[in-house]
Amino acid sequence: GKGDVVSTYENMGSVFYKNVETGIRLPRYSESFTSIRDGEYEFVGIYKGNETVNSVKVISSNRTSYEKYHKNVAVFKLTATTCPNCPGMTESLNMLDDDAKEHSIVIACHNADKFSVPCGRNDLAAAAALKVDPNLTYLALPSLIFDMSFMGTSVATSAISSSIMERRVASPAEVGIRISSFILDGNVLKLKASMKADRSGRYDMTAAVLADGLYEPTGYSVDGYYNDVAVAINEANFISYDNSTGVAMNKDEESERVFTFTFDGQAPSADVLARFRGVVLVHKKYDDGHSEINNSAVAPYDGSVDYILN
Repeated sequence: GKGDVVSTYENMGSVFYKNVETGIRLPRYSESFTSIRDGEYEFVGIYKGNETVNSVKVISSNRTSYEKYHKNVAVFKLTATTCPNCPGMTESLNMLDDDAKEHSIVIACHNADKFSVPCGRNDLAAAAALKVDPNLTYLALPSLIFDMSFMGTSVATSAISSSIMERRVASPAEVGIRISSFILDGNVLKLKASMKADRSGRYDMTAAVLADGLYEPTGYSVDGYYNDVAVAINEANFISYDNSTGVAMNKDEESERVFTFTFDGQAPSADVLARFRGVVLVHKKYDDGHSEINNSAVAPYDGSVDYILN
């Protein structure tokens, strides 16, 4: 009320900026705000628990042709039913604002419990962690891996949202993804998908089956149920680009593939199928040999999703 400036260098350790519309705070020591979505954003300062009287409005004007296709960040949640801190990560993911949710797909990778799936010599959670950090000797749960690019352990919604935005800025969608069908054929679950390049490059498409409503009453989940769980993966290339299936694509070139999943030779029941979703990921391989996930898409069982244009 006195017109004091709280965002001085000396005060920055005690100042947060809060988005007035969403209520989400920027990380401590933030001096800037990044958005690739057009709009007007209003922030107030919070200094030692008290909100400032004045606010600041930031107008974001996106590049006119930032991306042709809708970008989804693949968020791998490394978790376990035996992890007491994992429900906090789940809650933070559920609290993401609509923009972050609309541009991310959560894939829960369980470590050393009844919901874990094999991936090479490890389970999926351990394999994903080692892909990002080959020198890792201890798997911290919960953790999040963004686009197979970097890993974080923060359970703060604002930090997760910032990481999703960081990937959207650093890695815009270079390919679009279409899931044509996701159906049961006999006792085999088949997912038919295609990718279309907006920029020339080397890409590799892979897929997985996610399940909601898995029950484990002895776990730390508040109600015993677990969602977004990866229950089956295309193991050969799920973690990284595979030269045997990857393709060099020119702009506007399209590539199609059918993925199949079996479950101990038995067809899933109708109730189980209703809780399934098919997710498709596209790895991009760079000239230095490393790969990251450039885009992802998801569709419900017996559903489809077309290429989504911005």
